[in-house]
Amino acid sequence: VNADTTITVPASKYIDFNGSTSGSGKLSTAGSGLAKFNASITGLNELETQAVQINCAAISTGGDQTYNGATEITVNTELSAPANKLIQFNAAISGTVNLKTSGAAVAEFKNTVNIANLETQVAKINTTSTITSSGTQIYNGAVELAENTALSAGTSVTFNANVSGAKS
Repeated sequence: VNADTTITVPASKYIDFNGSTSGSGKLSTAGSGLAKFNASITGLNELETQAVQINCAAISTGGDQTYNGATEITVNTELSAPANKLIQFNAAISGTVNLKTSGAAVAEFKNTVNIANLETQVAKINTTSTITSSGTQIYNGAVELAENTALSAGTSVTFNANVSGAKS
């Protein structure tokens, strides 16, 4: 994907990305269908999806990653982006696996999270919904609490840097 590309997925339909996806452009999905990432995504400038099923171990971009629709994660997955960029979840995240965000990007959660284990670097929690993990939640970088949010973990919640914000 070397140019900005938008793929529209109609309702009740899906598109499979079965081979690794790379390039210097922005990949967007539109419509109310489902995008399935079945192989790694690397080197894209940006990624923006509606409903998505992540079936791959790694997604890495040079810019923002925006997940506008429900995000289902089916395998342990690491999402990475550089400093001054966002990995933003605007809808619910679900899965019985691990989610890790790496790089210096801010991971922003704006809806319910329900997964096995969560590990982030810098995070902004901007939801009144609950962030739930059956195992651990590890926040390695600064965390901003923008809303009153419940963090619920089966094992532990660990903050390894400053926690700030007007909410708790």
